[in-house]
Amino acid sequence: FVAEQVPAIMFINERQLHIDDQRDARIAALHRWLEAGLELGNHTYSHPNLEQTELPRYLDDIVKGEVVTRPLLESRRKKLVWFRYPFLATGRGDTAKTVEDFLALHGYRIAPVSVDYADYRFAGVYSRHLAAGDTTKADEQFAAMSQALDVAFTRAEARSVEVLGYELPQTLLIHCNELNARTLRLTLQRIRARGYTFVSLDAAMEDPAYRTPGLRPGALGGGGFFNSV
Repeated sequence: FVAEQVPAIMFINERQLHIDDQRDARIAALHRWLEAGLELGNHTYSHPNLEQTELPRYLDDIVKGEVVTRPLLESRRKKLVWFRYPFLATGRGDTAKTVEDFLALHGYRIAPVSVDYADYRFAGVYSRHLAAGDTTKADEQFAAMSQALDVAFTRAEARSVEVLGYELPQTLLIHCNELNARTLRLTLQRIRARGYTFVSLDAAMEDPAYRTPGLRPGALGGGGFFNSV
């Protein structure tokens, strides 16, 4: 990301920091991420699905998800600002509003997603092929993911023009996996070839569509943003 001058936020499930004999090394990775000038966000402690979790437990999971991350940021005079819903599940009605009010009370902004090509669907198979020494099949998985990227961007661009009359600054979701670790520069080149430049989430969110008055609770956090504008 740094070499390609791409701003990025890593959304942490802090449960994944607490692995026996790995805790220090995993937290050190967060230090390196911040030292590189990149950002961290809260993705809850254990990645619960709001639509399958009791509300008090979900809210508690949000707070547990900042125990390590918030002090790391504050030690660098930064604030923990961004929250992303696990599974992009925001709940509905009163549940969605309660969570949004809770997040606002704790100083969070909701990180929307307008482009998600589900890279995780290809990552596991890619890694298994690499482990077996079959680089040809691994490359096929990357090619399949690249096609999914094009489909997702095309859909988001078309829907943006249909709803807003212009192309919205897109917000992209990708995941930490071996596939992206090995191929990220090629993926970024593919996105640039579509005419994109990369900006921070703060800059993208300056677009008026993301600040539309009267968006229903949950509209920003899930994958159905365009349906709520």
